[in-house]
Amino acid sequence: MIKLMIVEDEPVCRENLENIPWSDIDIELIGSAGNAYDALEKIKTNAPDIIISDIQMDNGDGFYL
Repeated sequence: MIKLMIVEDEPVCRENLENIPWSDIDIELIGSAGNAYDALEKIKTNAPDIIISDIQMDNGDGFYL
């Protein structure tokens, strides 16, 4: 199964992405983060295959995760 992580600083957007039935298409949501710093720590420990990331966040951006 493909491992997915979501990085989004807007809570409503993050929750909507988390609520997509990912398992229906053989994707496992392994975590989410509300900012780039939290995302980096989770990426190091969980090694996702795919990251859906906001591009512009308060403390970083999705290009440099």
